[in-house]
Amino acid sequence: MKAIRITILSILSIILLTGCNNAKETNSTTTRNEYTQNDVNYDSKDQAAISKANGLQEIDLFKDISVTYWGTAPEAGLEITNNSKEDLLMNVRYSADIDKGLSNGDTITITAHLTDAHAERSGYFFTANEKQYIVEDADEYITNYYDIDENALTKMDELARNEIENKMNWYKLDTRYVNHIHPNADIHVFDTSDIRKTSELKSINLVGAFLLHKKPEMEYGNHNFVYLVYEVIVTDSYKPEGTTIYMPARFPRLVKKGTGETDLGWINEMNRDVYLYTDYNLMYNDIIIANSELYADTYYYEEIIY
Repeated sequence: MKAIRITILSILSIILLTGCNNAKETNSTTTRNEYTQNDVNYDSKDQAAISKANGLQEIDLFKDISVTYWGTAPEAGLEITNNSKEDLLMNVRYSADIDKGLSNGDTITITAHLTDAHAERSGYFFTANEKQYIVEDADEYITNYYDIDENALTKMDELARNEIENKMNWYKLDTRYVNHIHPNADIHVFDTSDIRKTSELKSINLVGAFLLHKKPEMEYGNHNFVYLVYEVIVTDSYKPEGTTIYMPARFPRLVKKGTGETDLGWINEMNRDVYLYTDYNLMYNDIIIANSELYADTYYYEEIIY
């Protein structure tokens, strides 16, 4: 009988020493035992077995929450929604260690604020009150040209060609003077002449693109610019074989949606964001070289040749 009493007391001692816990996702953690007031290390699997032996039912604190993202990466934020209808879970508060300034691929830790004692009074126990999530499918600013979807590129190309045609029809370049065009200059400076009146737009060909996107550490500035570069040939009675000029069309702030589609935002017309250059290298220098020196700490650069 004495041996039996010792065994029973030993089992009771184990249960008392185990007490309440607030286990995280790892297999073991350190908790404050309410009876001994000493730090007690325990294994979550052992704790689960003891809790089940006491008639408690295990519950997943995160089974009814959803995590959604708002804004645009790398400045996205998150929202945690508790969808539970269960009495115990519906009033649990959840918080994230990082809730803004997020990018796809970031890891966040969400904590469920519920004590073991509260759960046990409802007949439950849990082994984890923290869970890690990886940010995915958040809207993000374009940083790779090939992330622009085909529909968006088709729309951008259409807008750019319409603007180029409008500009060339308006300006009616005189090819005797076209080599004197300064980048971004107002072409109205050329005189009206019979040669200029014969000016015609022969062809518009997309020959390349430039992508400028902001470095993550920079707080200010547009997140990206995409330039579609067109080779335009103009003919007139003075130079019927044609004169080649280069016209980049600029599109700012392109966003890749969580669905994979490209959002052009407010862009529905070019609003004169088309420029004229008489030399490709001159255009490259003006857009890439000069800007890379002036904004070396602000933007990354990418050139695409078709």
